[in-house]
Amino acid sequence: MTMKTKMGFTLIELMVSTAIAVGIGAVITMTLKMNQQSWEVSDAYLTSSLQLRMAAETLSQDLVAAKSSTLSIPADGTWYNAISFQVPMDMNGDGVVVDGGGTLELSPVLSFSLAGTEGTAVVRSVDGTPNRVVANGVSALQFRRQAATPQVVEIQLTVRRGLGDFKNTASFSTQVRVRN
Repeated sequence: MTMKTKMGFTLIELMVSTAIAVGIGAVITMTLKMNQQSWEVSDAYLTSSLQLRMAAETLSQDLVAAKSSTLSIPADGTWYNAISFQVPMDMNGDGVVVDGGGTLELSPVLSFSLAGTEGTAVVRSVDGTPNRVVANGVSALQFRRQAATPQVVEIQLTVRRGLGDFKNTASFSTQVRVRN
């Protein structure tokens, strides 16, 4: 009697090991895909937050210097989608913002509104001509003044970003006190 030594694997053993390997591969693939989606959603959220901060900073810097009597929105508590104003500025180059007759020299009219091809860009215009895109991807931009505090301009910005089913909305509100 001769005994044969067993060499190799049986078909059942190969099928079981292949099924285990496929299962492990599927779990790894799903985990990596979920991590990638999480990364992309987080990146979109951070980009949205950055856009909001940049827009709010630019709006605040320009508005804080504005002369309140030049603001285009009334102090009636209503939300408006655009704002225009002027800031005191040395327009004749003599180093002072008050001319010889005691009149305050004012800049060209500055305005902020949503514009662009999709209406999602906050645009800063000078005398009606767009001169700078302040932020992109903004879904709402609103301004308001209250009768009780006419020197204060409230600003609300909203950004909606995301990928596929993962949408997120980030909002930012601030108040800016303008000059007398």
